[in-house]
Amino acid sequence: MRRGLVVGVQTAVLLLAGALPALSHAIFPGQGPLAAQADQTLTMAVPEERDPDTHNVGVTVALPASWTAVSCKANAPWTCALVAPSGANPAQIQWTRNPAPPPVPDDVTFVFTVHTGGPGSYPIPVNQTYNTGEIVRWIGPPNAGEPAPVLTVSAPPATPTPPAPVTPSAPAPAPHPSPTPAPVSPHPAASMAHPPAVVGHASPTVSSAPPSTSPTATDTATSSPTPTTTVISAPNDNSGKKVSSGGSGATLVTVAVVVVALLGGGWALLRRRAHGAP
Repeated sequence: MRRGLVVGVQTAVLLLAGALPALSHAIFPGQGPLAAQADQTLTMAVPEERDPDTHNVGVTVALPASWTAVSCKANAPWTCALVAPSGANPAQIQWTRNPAPPPVPDDVTFVFTVHTGGPGSYPIPVNQTYNTGEIVRWIGPPNAGEPAPVLTVSAPPATPTPPAPVTPSAPAPAPHPSPTPAPVSPHPAASMAHPPAVVGHASPTVSSAPPSTSPTATDTATSSPTPTTTVISAPNDNSGKKVSSGGSGATLVTVAVVVVALLGGGWALLRRRAHGAP
């Protein structure tokens, strides 16, 4: 029953291969274009095209120069390994089968991951080894008897252009502080504190002392016809200064006569009282 299952799987792979161009026997069924410069996981079919007792025991894949082998998958009784030339990245993948166990579905299906190169069409050379020792090299061009499978790598998807960075607008210049007014001096200017003095001479106040019955100064009268000037000293308001006044000779004579008359009258009155007269 298990052998029938294996034969059925192999038959399905052969039918799928028959739907493709003739003689394309190492294939990547249903594989569309690959992304450029990216890791891609591939499933490869290598059908057994011999009699029912002839089976695969070895498969080797060679990658294009710009590609790199990343990983491979294998289930018992198969094993796989990445092979790299000296000092280079892995460029080959090898699967090996222990021929003792009976056939299994994995005898014709191989899974691996690669890192692709740039856009283009790339042939993928494949060597197929049978348990009879026969090696079939699928390395020719598409119209050859043993053509290599071809994979197409498309251009990478357009990367959206990032929005241009927003340049922050320059901050508005800080307003210049208004000049601080000079502090008002607690001492006002001399011109304000001391108003200008009015230059001038105060007019002396001239006053004539009224006749008094009690004179405070000795007045001297002369019978000289020549006018003379009499100086009367009296206090001037609150300043304590003397004020000098000059009059005409006639005025002074009149004043002197009045004073003498008053003195004479006073003197006669005193004499009468002294003698008891009323």
